[in-house]
Amino acid sequence: MIHPVKIYDKDGNLKREVSSETLAKRSVKTLNDIHNPNRRFGVSRAAFKVFTCKNCGVKIRSRKEKAEFCSTYCSGYWTKTVATGHGSAFRFGGLDAYPEAKAELALRINAKAIYDREGYQPIKRGRNGI
Repeated sequence: MIHPVKIYDKDGNLKREVSSETLAKRSVKTLNDIHNPNRRFGVSRAAFKVFTCKNCGVKIRSRKEKAEFCSTYCSGYWTKTVATGHGSAFRFGGLDAYPEAKAELALRINAKAIYDREGYQPIKRGRNGI
């Protein structure tokens, strides 16, 4: 059995009294939300966006709207080198000083690979062409 609850402020004055019927409705609603969470929260079905990395030009698939870089390395290189004017992006000749890295990046771009948690993986094509 649920009893009514009295709520007091910091000075000890009665602010309000919550009836037992209201508390019973709240507790049932909470239990319903626990057992049926999708009724309360919509299932996120964000679509993947395919974009080209701002630094190296590799195609990447992400659910984030503001994604610009394929990895933290490209993001850091862009911030430290390209944005400050000390060098150019990888896709615009910034790798000319590193021919081995440039050849490896060219292979990845031609293979249409994306950087995933396990490393570079081929882009998986879904039913919507992404």
